[in-house]
Amino acid sequence: MLDLRHEDLPTDLWGLHLVRGNRGRILINCHLPPLWRRFTLFHELFHLLYHRKGERFWSRTFQPLSRFEHEADCFAWAAIWPEWSGGDYAQWD
Repeated sequence: MLDLRHEDLPTDLWGLHLVRGNRGRILINCHLPPLWRRFTLFHELFHLLYHRKGERFWSRTFQPLSRFEHEADCFAWAAIWPEWSGGDYAQWD
């Protein structure tokens, strides 16, 4: 089960995900423009799907945390690329 919520988060926090057992929750900063909310959704979805053991596990590996975030960013960019490259962003506001 996945729960998606738009929340009033600090300005420097775009989103986060939480997992407990078979339940997941993604929180997205409600103050982001729509395109960036979608970007954040896909970024956090990638973490849920591919980084199941979380940041704490990742920090114990020899991979830098920047790679952990870079992978999620690449996935999110690929997901929103058709919107981003379309040019007319006014339609998403």
